Amino acid sequence: MRFVDELKDGEEDKLKLLMKNCPSNKVRLRANAILLSSNNYSIADIASIFNVHRDTVSNWLRGWENKGLMGLFDEPKPGRPPKKPADEIELVEISEEKN
Repeated sequence: MRFVDELKDGEEDKLKLLMKNCPSNKVRLRANAILLSSNNYSIADIASIFNVHRDTVSNWLRGWENKGLMGLFDEPKPGRPPKKPADEIELVEISEEKN
């Protein structure tokens, strides 16, 4: 089974902050999934909880492992710019400043 590595100091608090306050539902779900994985929930369990494919959960965990908090956010996509990407990025920067 695959789980995220043990969370470092402050990471759990940052994830909880994102889970409660981030305007993006996707980021809130991903933060919650990381917290569940850190509590030894399997990928299959997390996929069942969020009603997504296990590959989706694996991608979330991989994003966390590779990029940390920024791995929870979607990469910019071509086309019309998103309406409020700065708000999401600002929230991450604020949470990083607190620690």
